Amino acid sequence: MTISALCANEVYGNRWRFTGKERDTESGNDYFGARYYASSMGRFLSPDWAAKIEPVPYAKLDNPQSLNLYSYVWNNPLSRNDPDGHEVDLGNSEKKLRDEAQKRILSNVSSKERGLFKAATDKNGTTRLVLDKAAAANFEGKHSAGYGMLNEAINAKATATVTVGDYQTVGGVTTYDVRASGGGKMVPRELGRDTAVLLSEHPDPANSAPAGIIAGHELLGHARLYMEGRPSGEPEAQAVENKLRKEQNLPPRAKDDY
Repeated sequence: MTISALCANEVYGNRWRFTGKERDTESGNDYFGARYYASSMGRFLSPDWAAKIEPVPYAKLDNPQSLNLYSYVWNNPLSRNDPDGHEVDLGNSEKKLRDEAQKRILSNVSSKERGLFKAATDKNGTTRLVLDKAAAANFEGKHSAGYGMLNEAINAKATATVTVGDYQTVGGVTTYDVRASGGGKMVPRELGRDTAVLLSEHPDPANSAPAGIIAGHELLGHARLYMEGRPSGEPEAQAVENKLRKEQNLPPRAKDDY
């Protein structure tokens, strides 16, 4: 006798359902981290939200589907995914390297803003850089441009996975010499707009850019823009880098230096 996938899930007590999310046995809804999804209705139970109050968060005026804050990935699940609605993953298994990635990323926000972000590890072992909403709501003062861009990356519909290592393999196929790539590289993943952000563990001393600026260039420049469906080439990433440099009182990068 063949047991269907649905029956097998019920018989063997598998709680992990739609896109690998945990199903609440009492309500039948799937937990996505930021909100619950009702598979029976094909929609989220609460509207999408952003740390900064907006009338319609993440709306793209050229895509009417983005105006529906209850839909799953703009009703296009074949080419997009929504891991939890808000995600920048710290992908190294070694804590020391995850901490290093977090340090480099947060060097692009002000010292006061760094305490608004924290690393959280879920039951599957995935560590994410998240915004402490309660702390952010009580923040006083003007936010930096780096803070705004990092929030956009966290709140993007896609996932950026940041890892530290001199030689890194993406998708089990291609190995990159990250150090030889200027200390950082953004690699689009196969599905949707997920990205891998690769940072070298030992940056080349010949590269004058600080490690934090390299992380900002790759994550807040290339990856963030790519996840949002915007032009994300080297000129665009360099423009982002120079905004970060200005905030950190560093000299700008020359326009022809790419």
